Formats: sequence, C-alpha cells, structure tokens
Amino acid sequence: MAEYPDFSEFSYGYALVDNLARSGSCGGLAGAPRFISLLEEGSAGGGFDVALNFVAWPFFLQFKIPQIMRRRSGGPKGMPPGFNTPYFRMHLRTERVNSSGMTQHEQLMDLERENPLSVFYVTPRFHTTEELDQYYLTQRVHDESEWFALSGFDPSAPLTREPHRIAYENAPTISVLQSTPLPFQQRLRFKEVAVRIREMLTGLAPTEPARWLNELESSIATVTSGEARDEGMNTRAKFYPKRENSPRGFLREGEKNEFHSRLQRIARTVRTRIDAELILAMPAIPPSSTR
Repeated sequence: MAEYPDFSEFSYGYALVDNLARSGSCGGLAGAPRFISLLEEGSAGGGFDVALNFVAWPFFLQFKIPQIMRRRSGGPKGMPPGFNTPYFRMHLRTERVNSSGMTQHEQLMDLERENPLSVFYVTPRFHTTEELDQYYLTQRVHDESEWFALSGFDPSAPLTREPHRIAYENAPTISVLQSTPLPFQQRLRFKEVAVRIREMLTGLAPTEPARWLNELESSIATVTSGEARDEGMNTRAKFYPKRENSPRGFLREGEKNEFHSRLQRIARTVRTRIDAELILAMPAIPPSSTR
C-alpha cells in the first residue's frame, strides 16, 4: 500500500510560501532577494510599493507530495541503484489531459519556455506533521525542500503521456528520472535557487510597470492557449505617471492599486489553469532607501 506524508499538498504549499515570504532566509547569501507571496497580496495593507523603474523576476512553483518508499524492490519502477531506504518518489502529472488538451507537465514546460529558468517542482524531504510544524515555526520549510528545475528536462525529448517519477533521497546525493532511467541534473537546494534568482535580478533592466505586467500576462496567455483572456486579463495596463508627481519614484496610490489588482488576476489564472503558484523575487531594499 502506498505511503504518503501526513500532511496535504495545500498545507505544505502554504507553509512553504509563507516561510519564503516572511523569513528572508537565503543561508547568509549576500544581496539576497526578497520574495513576494501573492497569496498574501490580497490582504489588508495595499501590497508592496511599485517603483517606476520596476525590477522583479516572476517564478512559478508546483508543489508535490511524494510517495515514501520503504521497500528495496528492483526493476524499472523499483529502487534505483545506489539508493537506500526509505527514499522518496515524486510523481509527475504526465498522463491526464486537461481542458487545454495538454498535461500539466506539458503546460509547465511551456511556462518554462516562456519564462526561462523560472519554473520548479518543489517537494519536501520530510513526511510527518511534526516536522512540517517544526520547520514552519522556524521558517525553514523552503530550506528543507527539494527544488527540481523544469530546465532540467530536455525540451527536444518531451516525456510521453505515461507514468513518470523522480526518485530522490533525503541526503543531497543523486535523483533519478525513473522512466529513463537517468540522473536528474537540476535538483537544487534553496540556497542554489536563491543564487540563481539573485543572478537573474542582477541581469534585469528596470522597466515601466505596465510593460512588465503586459509581458507577464502575454506569457501566461500563451501557455493557457488564450484561456487567460477569459479570466479578465484582457486590458492592457497603461500607467504613465508623471515622475515629479509621484512620491520618490513610486506609482501613486490609485495606480499601485490597479497594478496589484491585475497582478492578482494573473496569479489566480496561474493557480486555476496551471495549478502553480506565482512568486515575485525583487531586489533587497537597502536601509537607506526605505520610504
């Protein structure tokens, strides 16, 4: 009989996103980015301030609850060579076709193509409620998880619409795409992800907020075969605030509210159509620049 963690995918995903947004933990990484959870953006407070020269990198998480494997059975579906029990096995959604005529994995690969180096499967390397509670209270859920970058899959050799699984151990050793079977090269720990995000932010040129929103919206609409347009994402943002009338280079209150409203619609579309969570990474704010 299959054994799974004591907690649900929703509980795990919520705890990870909350920790990510609140902890600021990047293992002591210099110049670490800050993370904005769009699960929280709809709450009171009006959301983060939006600079006229906007810099943010969107990335996307698909949470996975793994199967706990305690038997040493062999064969293509058994324990990979070099593994020890117990180990974890993460199932990819490569069989069931959704309303867009694609599997979830195919949609995530399209999302990766539209937003390179920005899509991850995230899965715990623990399985008890007690561990989840402990890591949540110490703001370490994201640190105690495995991050599998979709860039590790070869787009020229797409996965068939059959069962596919990634096996991994708690220890930072190898992970195996069992249907191949080949080592999976893009298994990361959060500190490695944070380094990648910092590098991406460093290479981004500031852009006008409306242009940034329109480009993000367009990439999501492409992945969802236009379904995003049916979610109310059909107005092109046009913010042209006069710099001298804006407080210290930020959008004015009404413009900021419109920005957040449209960003929330995009996040809801990602959540409902792709079953992924949109997170924003933004440069850390130096103490001297706080408003």
